[in-house]
Amino acid sequence: MPPFCIENSILAQCKLLGYKNIENWYPSKIDISLSEAVIKDKVLFNNLKKVINDNPGIILSPYSYTKKLKSLIDALEKEKLIFKVDQQSNQKSEQLVDYLGSKVGFRTEIKKIPEIPQLDFFIVTTKLDIIESVVNFYKHNTSCVVKAYSGERSAMRKSQTNL
Repeated sequence: MPPFCIENSILAQCKLLGYKNIENWYPSKIDISLSEAVIKDKVLFNNLKKVINDNPGIILSPYSYTKKLKSLIDALEKEKLIFKVDQQSNQKSEQLVDYLGSKVGFRTEIKKIPEIPQLDFFIVTTKLDIIESVVNFYKHNTSCVVKAYSGERSAMRKSQTNL
């Protein structure tokens, strides 16, 4: 299930390739979390419940197993529906997905691979730390990029107001 409507031309190509019974479901309101958007969209959530109820044991196949997906799974299980989740993970796996999905986690782990060229980076939280980092790059005659972090939700709210 994508967060947006799939183009009709793409769906037509899928049908030419032999895919049958394609339904193009997507949330009515965009959210940073697809799983949360599905839960909030009562029509979509009820349609999903009906398909699961009509097909006991159906397998849901997510592209990534996250804490937010777990909340959707919990909401469906609360409805006493019978289904399975492909590649269902344990709690440690969920934490690993969150960690590697973060800039800090990804960059920390990628630095452990000596065969991959590494750029210097600093992750800081105060203005003083920012200034010290920039001075460090300046002293070494190296370019730098200062990127403000205001969180995904903040960025999502800004993008929705600009639509």
